[in-house]
Amino acid sequence: MRLSEKEAHILTCLELSADLGIPELRRITGYREHTLRYALNRLVERGIVTKSPFINLAKLGFTLHNIFFSLSSDNKKLKDALLKEMVKTPEVSWVAEFGGDYQYGIEICAFELAEVQRILYGFSEKFGNIFFQKAVSTQFAAHVLPRRYLSKKKVVGQPLSIQSQGGTVAIDELDEKILSALAQQGNVSHRQLAKEIGVPLSTFELRVKNLKKKGVILGSFYQVNPASYGASSYKLIVYGKGVNGALRDNLLAFADRHPNIISMFECFGSWDYELGVEVFEPREVASITQELYEEFGSELNNIQVLSKFQTLKLVLFPTTLIESKE
Repeated sequence: MRLSEKEAHILTCLELSADLGIPELRRITGYREHTLRYALNRLVERGIVTKSPFINLAKLGFTLHNIFFSLSSDNKKLKDALLKEMVKTPEVSWVAEFGGDYQYGIEICAFELAEVQRILYGFSEKFGNIFFQKAVSTQFAAHVLPRRYLSKKKVVGQPLSIQSQGGTVAIDELDEKILSALAQQGNVSHRQLAKEIGVPLSTFELRVKNLKKKGVILGSFYQVNPASYGASSYKLIVYGKGVNGALRDNLLAFADRHPNIISMFECFGSWDYELGVEVFEPREVASITQELYEEFGSELNNIQVLSKFQTLKLVLFPTTLIESKE
């Protein structure tokens, strides 16, 4: 299914500001109220978007560790068993299948680095020497960018960003329930979520307000399923030369300008940056990679291109990990 021109423009304007009211959205887009409501309802009903909180896990003491790997065995039964184990492991917050230099990517959400080693050792002990090759980096900043490629009209929007700095904050059991409810049922109204949790709406709203003040909730956004409207997803793994703050700033500015780059992650480890890319034609990825080399060639060692086939797991708030810490 394809997006209409109106749907595409509304999605681009609203994606990283999911809490915008209809009056503000009318001012930005120029569309009438009933047009906006109809388009939003259609996007949700067709499974194109899901409203979600933008949660700063670093504020809760978590660090995210990204691992890309390929398997040493072609045994489908063994592969399926490993993926099933990864999906059900609480510390693994993201699992995706790729084509390219690596077959899979996972994200481990942990309080301590030793937990990452323990989890990887656990997989190897259960499934043998199954990792043919792997690369690991720790993620310390994330930037989500507007999908400007969807709209021919100019869209002004700021990235949603998380930085692993500024200390941590404590939350209680009710905060956890609220964060979990928002992360799992973002399209449901606060009134309904408050009812399900068993608290007054006023309490729910006050807690959300305080979580925003603490820097735990940085905003709301729409998770987008690009495959639903015919776009393909890629991950560009960027290896820089040395450690260069200027490269980071310039690369982020480049990504924010480029309509097809929808995210940038800053990492420390085997690679330095991850760029999320979405295109309608696969050949466009080669052009984007070439643009990066032309702009930053003297500062880059290599760019690996991974084609994302599917996301097997994505958890925005690891409730079980917080409960186990307590």
